[in-house]
Amino acid sequence: MVLILVLSGLILFGACSAPSPEPETKAAIIDQLYALQPNPVFIQQTTKELEEFGFEVDVYHGSEVTVDLYRKLPTYGYKLIIFRVHSGLLGVDPKVTNRTWLFTAEPYSKTRHVTEQLTDQVTYAKAYDDSSWIFAISAKFITHSIKGQFNNTAIIMMGCDCFHFKDMAYAFTQRGASTYIA
Repeated sequence: MVLILVLSGLILFGACSAPSPEPETKAAIIDQLYALQPNPVFIQQTTKELEEFGFEVDVYHGSEVTVDLYRKLPTYGYKLIIFRVHSGLLGVDPKVTNRTWLFTAEPYSKTRHVTEQLTDQVTYAKAYDDSSWIFAISAKFITHSIKGQFNNTAIIMMGCDCFHFKDMAYAFTQRGASTYIA
């Protein structure tokens, strides 16, 4: 309910008249949690609400949520992106725990995304102790490895610790996001 109010507020704030976004106004829902904690009611209701405001909605869930999806997000021209992702402050090493990580559903491999691993832009993570290792991206990945710029995109981040540090908010706004709500 709170999310719907926030979405309505963002949309109404951006267009105080009757909802009539341009036909190409697009939104995305990035649902990395789908594989572990599916919430079809959330996806259906949010999609319905956005479509009623004239948005074309793309939903990415489960195995579709990869490092490369995060990398390409600005190229799709979304005006609103809702992240329903596992996130956290990882590791025991202080150099790792001083930043936020967004999880993917992409299985971890030492031989993939090597440059990004060596430069602390991606790492391995587990959502739960009994989960498989997957990739996670840092704010440094957003500032250094995504393609293009966001075009005044509103970001809604639904994940643990997404505003514990300001690194993700800073990274997204540096890359052209107009708003970051966590």
